[in-house]
Amino acid sequence: MPEFDLPQFDLIKLDEVDSTNRFLKTYLPQHEMVRPLACVTRCQTAGYGQRQAVWLTNAQSCIFSIAWPLGSPSAIQPNLSLQVALALHQSLIELTQAPLWLKWPNDLYSQDGKVSGILIEVNKDKNGQTCLVIGIGINRQACETETENKTEQLAEGAGALAYFETEDLLSLLIQRLSLKGIGQLKDIDQLEEDYWQRYDYFSLGERIDVLCNQTQSTEAVIYQGVSSKGEALLQSAAGIVKLVSAQKSLRKQKVSE
Repeated sequence: MPEFDLPQFDLIKLDEVDSTNRFLKTYLPQHEMVRPLACVTRCQTAGYGQRQAVWLTNAQSCIFSIAWPLGSPSAIQPNLSLQVALALHQSLIELTQAPLWLKWPNDLYSQDGKVSGILIEVNKDKNGQTCLVIGIGINRQACETETENKTEQLAEGAGALAYFETEDLLSLLIQRLSLKGIGQLKDIDQLEEDYWQRYDYFSLGERIDVLCNQTQSTEAVIYQGVSSKGEALLQSAAGIVKLVSAQKSLRKQKVSE
């Protein structure tokens, strides 16, 4: 367990729930939020991701959501997803020492495939205070005490990290989010930009595909990195495009055999 100052947060542990995000969105309107609240579960039966896509997990998955109180709804910055992904990436590397890459806007990849996804929603507590609801799912290998027959197959194109304790990750992550001033209106600073470029899933100048999630059509572009506002910068035939919409996704081009 790494050494750090223990951040102040509350914790709800559930054996099973349909969705930790959905649980917190129901919980918040009935309670006053004064500090972050984490909800963890061993089994999530109906998790969801962006655009309500099914969020697949198995028995080894690390699953949790964090409700984060904000002072004002105007405090939600456009690069929020990148800030959370950076904090999660740094925390997981500290815990596992595994090589991981950041894929815009907030996915984490290992050399084997996708390791983690992040879903950020917004709700209000009983006093009308705006709160972020940050849902995180991480593919994790079984701990040493689990037998092989309990290990489940990962989805195709997915990777997994060595076992770590969920509460250790929560403490590290919440501390980093606090230090970053999550929820405050600010650009990504130069150190964060440099960090993202160092661990970027895409290379500067790489030819990639932009997928329109509604039509499933693709367009080939040249990747030019991420801006301080959290935009994906893409060189298209029409010039530089600044991508902010969740209606489009970035994909590596398939290598023809």
